[in-house]
Amino acid sequence: MRELFFEDPFWVYVMLVAIEIFLLIFWWRSSDNSKAKWLLVPILAGGLVFAVEAMVETDREKLIKAVNSIAADVKNERLDVLESMISEDFKGEFQGRSLDKEESMELAREAMNTHGVTGLEIRNIDVKMKEDGRSASMVVVTRINLRYLGPRGSLLLRWSLLWKKIEGRWYIVYGETPRVGVM
Repeated sequence: MRELFFEDPFWVYVMLVAIEIFLLIFWWRSSDNSKAKWLLVPILAGGLVFAVEAMVETDREKLIKAVNSIAADVKNERLDVLESMISEDFKGEFQGRSLDKEESMELAREAMNTHGVTGLEIRNIDVKMKEDGRSASMVVVTRINLRYLGPRGSLLLRWSLLWKKIEGRWYIVYGETPRVGVM
């Protein structure tokens, strides 16, 4: 229900337009001008839904904003934002080995220095909020250009992450080996 009103109210607007059309037909057939004020109800409701949707930033939107911040930082060959969003008790997996936060950041720095990021584009972000509202799974598909691949070379990578809300802030608590290609 939260997603319907706060993140993607398209169907609420469709319903309000249908109600407006019904009221318009009802008013037109009755020819009673006192019923014309009812035509304002769906318009005012639509304005209210728009205002609420614009003012409320949901957890899903916060996570998407966080990933975009990480991507912007990586484009500038920096990892500060990523490091600040990884939980201290992070557990990762890369090519069959388990990694903690320090090992993961060391691996990311080494990859950045070795391969050099010349471009990064987020192609898709899929966030699934858990019922508890305190954790979320995320799949991010990126196209990344690396210096060693040349000006036209890029990789399509699929990142699987688990986020958890700790003391009111979202952190990455788990990450899998990025998969090459979209699967």
